[in-house]
Amino acid sequence: MDELEKVLQITAKGAPAERALAAFRHQLETWRVALPPTQPLVLDFGLGNLDAVGLIECWIANELEAGYCGKYLFILDGQTCPTHWHQKKHETFHVVKGRARVIVDGVAREMREGDVLPVPPGQHHSFTGLGPALLLELSTPCVLDDNYFENTTIPIGGNYERRFEIRGLDRSDAPRLLAFYNSLSEEVHHVYRPFQPLSELVLRTHLEEAADRKHLSFGLVDAHGGIWGHSFLLWVNGPKPVFGIGLHQDVHGRGWGRKMMQLILDEADAAKLPLVTLTVGKKNVRAQALYQKMGFEIKGEATLWKPNDEFYMERKH
Repeated sequence: MDELEKVLQITAKGAPAERALAAFRHQLETWRVALPPTQPLVLDFGLGNLDAVGLIECWIANELEAGYCGKYLFILDGQTCPTHWHQKKHETFHVVKGRARVIVDGVAREMREGDVLPVPPGQHHSFTGLGPALLLELSTPCVLDDNYFENTTIPIGGNYERRFEIRGLDRSDAPRLLAFYNSLSEEVHHVYRPFQPLSELVLRTHLEEAADRKHLSFGLVDAHGGIWGHSFLLWVNGPKPVFGIGLHQDVHGRGWGRKMMQLILDEADAAKLPLVTLTVGKKNVRAQALYQKMGFEIKGEATLWKPNDEFYMERKH
């Protein structure tokens, strides 16, 4: 998943975010500062107390391969970006407007317009607005999981274990489901392309049909509504319902695939469906073993990219 897409999934929503954006735009007009035409990202770090803990980020660039990142950070008076550190990221902060109280490894200092502060990896740092403040951050690339927060209840970063739930998806999940499919690695995408052409309209239609019980459709969803896995059973009233499942590469090997699959099969058994089918790449030995443990048997061959490059499997009730 692209790092910006990850951040978009955890941005704050609702009235507090709208108030923060209005204050941000008003302050830029007051300062007569023009920022690049990028989407402002309102972050409350999952704590729901935006007035006290949060900031607004405007990303200019985050070039993972080229090795650099640039973004503007805006904090309101009394608002704090909480104490955190990075294992890899090296940052340099420049105060463009206003003042901020910065604490680095327990040492506090006041930064004013024009001040510059480098923060190497491993140094714990936070900053609080002394009035509204605008900072420019220049750094090595931003990777969300390279944030380590002192407050481990903050539901992002490398020292937080994401909390997931498996739930039924509805038509309102279509944009997040599209973001999930667009975030899959080339390796995953090569063997898993169930919806073609891939678009929000196609996915919304699928979810609307699931609401009408033509399909089953479940997502692996995090605390912010981001989707990390999708399992489904197509055409449940047809002669050969088709099972499919895809997981984001970052959550492989944690048992979620089995849980999502079991939920679908339990639903199929409860509906007394006589047959569930699927196809799997012949080289995907690990998936074949899981499917066989779940009651599927190889019945033939199928074609995805090349003739007969997949197995066709069935599970009978």
